[in-house]
Amino acid sequence: MYNIDHLQTFNLSGKDYYMEVDAMDKVHFYPKENLPDDFGENSVLTSVEESLFNLDDAFIDKSVEMNLSLNNRYFSIYHHNYSGIKISIFNKKDVGKLSSISLLFVNNQRKLIFDTSSESLIISAIAEFLKKINQYSLSRKEKLLDQILINFSI
Repeated sequence: MYNIDHLQTFNLSGKDYYMEVDAMDKVHFYPKENLPDDFGENSVLTSVEESLFNLDDAFIDKSVEMNLSLNNRYFSIYHHNYSGIKISIFNKKDVGKLSSISLLFVNNQRKLIFDTSSESLIISAIAEFLKKINQYSLSRKEKLLDQILINFSI
């Protein structure tokens, strides 16, 4: 379940609140309660957890289009240009670690949504994608993958 150790607490007008900033930089305050042993039963914590992953498609697409490289607790976006090809990778995170969702963009267009939880799986998914499209020669694909391995530190 969700780890709340990193959440800041504030006292406002005599009441304690948790404060968190979600992935879209929106600030949320949640009343601090006596937490039950089973965090899954706590509606406040469930609400906190859901808000942290408040990402929308327009934000992701615009970040890729604008070449924003972002890496925080909730997601990461990396870009690499090689021989006229722009490769961008978006990864959602689960409590700071890569989760199972990644998006591959080629020249700002979504090309692949794939499951991954490690850098090697991301590279494998990109390699498989490049093998399936015919517009890149084999040597060009290998050079591109080498450059991605060198330049992406996820």
